[in-house]
Amino acid sequence: MTNKKSILNNKNIRINKKNNKTYISFIPYNREITLSYIKRWLNKIIKEYDDFILYAQGFNFNSLYETNKDLIKGGCIIQNNYTNKYITFKGVN
Repeated sequence: MTNKKSILNNKNIRINKKNNKTYISFIPYNREITLSYIKRWLNKIIKEYDDFILYAQGFNFNSLYETNKDLIKGGCIIQNNYTNKYITFKGVN
């Protein structure tokens, strides 16, 4: 299964298109959303989508509620808003 197909089939990732923009959200549908889960799927998302706005319920990206590919592709801090635990996402080349 390709990355794009696995992203589209993931019930914890919602993809909407509005006004020629792609909005991608991590939502806890059938599992808990964790830092490692976001990191694993974010690597796949960045490789498959050219431009997007990203949201993850209960998390922030460099202290932002939403972010976009340009802001995270070079690396960012992803933080859980409830536990204050965070990871450094190194981005992709």
